[in-house]
Amino acid sequence: MIRLAAIGLGNRTRKYLEYVQAHPEEVSLVAVVEPDDIRRKAVAADFGLPEAVCFRDAKDLFAAPLQVDGVTQRAPITSS
Repeated sequence: MIRLAAIGLGNRTRKYLEYVQAHPEEVSLVAVVEPDDIRRKAVAADFGLPEAVCFRDAKDLFAAPLQVDGVTQRAPITSS
């Protein structure tokens, strides 16, 4: 079982999370990071995550004593 944390809950990550929901025998969402309260709370509710594993900042996720096997992260914004 892969334990996944999601950093940034935009459209791409939401697509990845559809896979997580469809394959609970393979992967589980164990934490989320999202500064937007509405997005963070919606995903937490969808996956039954307690508030203790729902963060506004990635620094808090990495400081938490969680067992995580993988992380999804939104693509960084770059300028040309």
